[in-house]
Amino acid sequence: GSLGMINNCRVERGLSTLESYSVDLITPHSADNKLSSSDLRLSWLGRLIPRDTQPWLRRTLEASHLTQGNLPYVVGLTGGICSGKSTISKYLAERGVETVDCDKVGHQVYQIGGPAYQPLIDEFGDGIVGEDGSINRRELGKIVFSHPDKMQRLNEIVWPCIADTVKKLISVSTSELIVVEAAVMLEAGWQEFVDE
Repeated sequence: GSLGMINNCRVERGLSTLESYSVDLITPHSADNKLSSSDLRLSWLGRLIPRDTQPWLRRTLEASHLTQGNLPYVVGLTGGICSGKSTISKYLAERGVETVDCDKVGHQVYQIGGPAYQPLIDEFGDGIVGEDGSINRRELGKIVFSHPDKMQRLNEIVWPCIADTVKKLISVSTSELIVVEAAVMLEAGWQEFVDE
């Protein structure tokens, strides 16, 4: 198979061969019958989202040089920490696919003048503001990581700001395909603006 071809090339270049391991996908619901975010991701794997759930994204033929007036096709790329999202996103970007990294968008919405900046200060106090006036993420982390209710409040402020920014990026794009990378896509409800 293809691993044999790869190993032949590696041997020719004086490299060691690779081994292949097959990992079965988990079945939904863990042994203690709790639904995890991994279960949620697995249940949505390869699922097409109906286009009529996203009227804000529809384009008219006059407004776009793209066919059918409702492009770009938006693919959501999600997974846990170190699952390969960034590697796949980088690979696609190198091949001309437009990508949106929701972590980077998240950093932007925290910036001075960003849509989450003042609401975060109003919610968590001036103690999260650094000497330069920016949000000190380390100080904010001290507050939210030890208090689930405060983490939830942070998400309630930041996630809609990220979603609005991503929707704007998609709506003005001239690309036929956009990949939106987000670790919390399903938890945040962002599957509403992807096709798959």
